[in-house]
Amino acid sequence: LLTTKQYLEALSANIKQVQETPGRRTSSLEQSSFDAWIKFYRPDENSVNSTISYYTKGALIGFLLDAHLRNASSGRISLDQVMLSAMDKYSSDIGYTPEEFKETVSKLVGTDLRSWFKNTLQETGELDYTEALDLYGLEFEKHSITPDEDIKKPSLPAWLGVTTRNKDGRLIVKQVLRGSPAYQSGVNVDDEILALNGFRVTYKSFKKRLKQYLPEEKITVLISRRERLLDLHITLGSAPQNSWKLRVKEAPSPSQKESLSNWLGVKAGN
Repeated sequence: LLTTKQYLEALSANIKQVQETPGRRTSSLEQSSFDAWIKFYRPDENSVNSTISYYTKGALIGFLLDAHLRNASSGRISLDQVMLSAMDKYSSDIGYTPEEFKETVSKLVGTDLRSWFKNTLQETGELDYTEALDLYGLEFEKHSITPDEDIKKPSLPAWLGVTTRNKDGRLIVKQVLRGSPAYQSGVNVDDEILALNGFRVTYKSFKKRLKQYLPEEKITVLISRRERLLDLHITLGSAPQNSWKLRVKEAPSPSQKESLSNWLGVKAGN
């Protein structure tokens, strides 16, 4: 149904969404799944900072588990065999517990994976893509920087760390990302941004005005908060520059080509 390129683009979008959501470092996948009915399906302005989608991160952990199983068993076991085995053993009205699923996986591959599950499901550390990328001969594209002809400096966009909404042409803060310059300087959700360094901004002009500044530049942001005018002094940051776009390496090894083909069911490059 998909070419290799199309599938990697979809997987890359999933990785990007997870890696650029601050809540991944606050809530584990297991906790996010458990709290889905009170958090994921009832999102608020701070959800991006406090939780992670168990759909997107869960899909990535499925990808990483599948790669780990294939690698540990020299291609003998994949997530497909795990699900078939679990169905054969537990296809009743009751189903299986999380521990029974982990036991099923460990028995099939011949390795105790309880610590692997603990690290990926129950903790908030960053996911490690190294094993999967090495197995399939994949890599993340390097971020390219385009020289700016006017200032002769790397053209890195200045970053405030907010998402905004349009309210009758006014610029209203919708979300403030944890750890961003705006977050550190006390910008709140529902603040109205009126001006940057004394220049009036609207919803339409905000991004264009922000592009006139550089990372590490200090600016004054005039906001309106519950009818009170406030000047916030903010040191701009750099927008996250990590590229999460996957591609097949230019010269993968024969074993990597074979693993990629077995994983996707197509020849590498198709």
